[in-house]
Amino acid sequence: MGDEAALRRRLSSSTGKGSPRRRALHLVAAASSRRAIRADPFSNAESHTTREGPMHDLSSLEAYPALELIHRSHPRLVERLARVQEDARDFAHRYVAPIALEVDARVAREPTYFPWEIVRRGAERGYLTFNLPRMVGGGGQTTLATSILLEELCAQCAGIANIFGAHALGLAPLLVGGYDMQKYYRFLQETVRGEREGNPVLWAFAITEPGAGSDIEDADEVNHIE
Repeated sequence: MGDEAALRRRLSSSTGKGSPRRRALHLVAAASSRRAIRADPFSNAESHTTREGPMHDLSSLEAYPALELIHRSHPRLVERLARVQEDARDFAHRYVAPIALEVDARVAREPTYFPWEIVRRGAERGYLTFNLPRMVGGGGQTTLATSILLEELCAQCAGIANIFGAHALGLAPLLVGGYDMQKYYRFLQETVRGEREGNPVLWAFAITEPGAGSDIEDADEVNHIE
């Protein structure tokens, strides 16, 4: 603990190059990672899940030291995810935040209203094909990257974020369901083409029934698209 305290003092007084996050990763890792590797990586997580407000960078490293292991073993992955976060945060502040309250109010007045303009804005960023395979023209992003994207949108408006989240959920059965390749390409390329042409195609996962909710394994009815 003495070494870690000394590193903390160095960090707080440091005027060298690099962001606090970057310095934290290099300085604190030396003291905390050795202890973390030997122990359960999530042994200290419970005390942080009840915190009010976001954790400081150093606290997150202490609570989830596996993050440092990921950073050291897959630096390019972390860099790609950081770019996703930066782009999503810019989009959320630029387009979502200014209209969030207005959209809520209008939906309350007009239940059939849908904010297509924000969907078109998202399409310009590739958010409707974000997790589609590159071989059909999609972004080829991972579930982890999709989660980061949606988290940033949720920070400004969970309702608008859910438009893109529900769309990704609607695509999921097609991506993993073993459809024949002809239908696979037909529907996915329609989605890609709509995004590129400014006519977004949104997907939905029709799983709600009178006797069942989101448990798709208990579904009673199955419809096939021809």
